[in-house]
Amino acid sequence: MRSLYVLRCIIFGALLPGLISCGAKKVSTAVPGAQGRAAQKFSMQVNVVDGANENFPIAMDLVTVTDKKMIADIGKLTSKDWFERRMQVIRDTQGKVSVASWEWVPGQHSGPISVAIPPKTRVAYVFAKYINGGGHRALVDVKAPVVINLGPEDFTLQSLR
Repeated sequence: MRSLYVLRCIIFGALLPGLISCGAKKVSTAVPGAQGRAAQKFSMQVNVVDGANENFPIAMDLVTVTDKKMIADIGKLTSKDWFERRMQVIRDTQGKVSVASWEWVPGQHSGPISVAIPPKTRVAYVFAKYINGGGHRALVDVKAPVVINLGPEDFTLQSLR
């Protein structure tokens, strides 16, 4: 077990310069179905503590849902389930679920970040991909700005209103 930890440290050490130079990597902010309509803006700040996620990057998705039937389905998913199934969920929901994705490194702070939200968004969830088990999911009010604090083993949301 110790050798696995040492191997992780060596690999992380080799990758660290590239991770630092990349900073936050925003994967997508496409808002399916929002063309021609005024999308609202959601503001967030992100803080990642030193040593978070055993010093590995943390993938994070902001998932917006416009379909009432999908709310319960998405709300039941753990972070692990979400990240394993997200591409299929996006394909199957035909624009009723949209995703903005980032990858954060320990010690990083960013914000405010403005994200376009589909006009008919009913709910939004934040999923964070940690190494340890756990839900790592939170319901977020996209009408109020938030601070997302990515801690050592889980995250918290703090409303700025």
